[in-house]
Amino acid sequence: MAPGGQATPRKLPRGGAALDPQSVERVHRERLQAAVVELIAKQGYAATTVEDLTSAAGISTTGFYALYRNKREGVVDTWDALLAELEGELAAAAQRAQASSDTTPAGLRAQLGEVIGALCAAAVRRPAAG
Repeated sequence: MAPGGQATPRKLPRGGAALDPQSVERVHRERLQAAVVELIAKQGYAATTVEDLTSAAGISTTGFYALYRNKREGVVDTWDALLAELEGELAAAAQRAQASSDTTPAGLRAQLGEVIGALCAAAVRRPAAG
């Protein structure tokens, strides 16, 4: 079991069923980003090691260093990915809100509620990222 009681991620297929290098990189990056969010929320940045991250992500240390030069770079990449995801969700919510032609106070409150609702939904999906 990985930290947090979650099962260790399955190994990627090898041989004829192997994934292309770009898919392997994407899967490794996603696993590491999930581990960064989980472990830093639980242990803090200073107490989290590269070995902790790779163990939780189910990848090798070599795999980590193929993606990142150091822990800081991995954390910054994770933060950037989280911000990009949130930005996309907020932009979509804002676009839905702007589609409303209701400019009454109640309509504007509803539009603001749409954007705030998207922010809250993102926080519920990834509480450790906050």
